Amino acid sequence: MTEAFPISLALSPHGKLYVERMSPDEASRKNELSLRLEEAFAAGSAEGLFALARDEATSDLPSPFLYWRDLGRLFLTRVCGLPEGAESGAAIPAIPPPGDDLQALTEAAPAMKGAEYLSADLLESLWREMESHFQGAAGKFKGGLRAYIAAEYPTWHTVGRVCFHLAENKKALRVFEWVIFMVLEFRQHAGEHLQSQILLVA
Repeated sequence: MTEAFPISLALSPHGKLYVERMSPDEASRKNELSLRLEEAFAAGSAEGLFALARDEATSDLPSPFLYWRDLGRLFLTRVCGLPEGAESGAAIPAIPPPGDDLQALTEAAPAMKGAEYLSADLLESLWREMESHFQGAAGKFKGGLRAYIAAEYPTWHTVGRVCFHLAENKKALRVFEWVIFMVLEFRQHAGEHLQSQILLVA
């Protein structure tokens, strides 16, 4: 992102993500993208992370937002590997935090306010917050887990079918996760909104 963005994403000493407005002028307050992000993170860290991964998957954003979007993407990729059989009202399976990936994310953090509070344990805490939020919403959704993903995360619904078939092959799943990140990055930088053929293999 080359032009100034009116907000930044920061981390509090207590592990909460919050939006900090960088420009007080009236024009910046009318920036629709920044307003969407402010609203999402005002609802909570989990809500903000899901909004980044779901609604702003191709948005051009400053590096702190891109960093936290990767955490949301990682979570949704793992969610898509959950069993398909969960019906409405059924308990959604646990989504274990991937320790190695969280450690790698910790070491790859960009310069941002509150970076000194960042750790793998803190990322795991945010992961658990996303897990709790997702399990609560999906467990109540009519039609169960797959219907919830299709309705609330339509871009990730196709990804889910691929991840489910790869779930027993952890090496293949890790490769597929990497491919998903690359596809999303390509779509962002190329300005394309076409569905990649690689997501249709299932």
